[in-house]
Amino acid sequence: KGTFDTFDVYDEENVFARKAADACFHSLTTDGYIITATCRPFQRRIECFNHLPVKVVEICEIGKEPNDKTPDRIYIVCLQKVSEKDTIEKELRKTIVEFDGSYRVA
Repeated sequence: KGTFDTFDVYDEENVFARKAADACFHSLTTDGYIITATCRPFQRRIECFNHLPVKVVEICEIGKEPNDKTPDRIYIVCLQKVSEKDTIEKELRKTIVEFDGSYRVA
């Protein structure tokens, strides 16, 4: 988590974050998963992987305790490595988890 968010602070073009995504990607077998957490908008995190054959499997949005000074939301993003030939689209599932432990699927 810290790696991708840290790169975002210094690199608006995502060059370093894409290199980190490459490293994650190359360590996976086809159908393997990459799970990352971010305080940035989840769309920004997914952009790091757009150049790779991955699909977004799930995004989990985690709320915060009232009066907490940390960012409003933390996002857990789950991506799956697919083969270059894989054209099957799976439905994206977004789960929202509140601080009190309640959750819902959006």
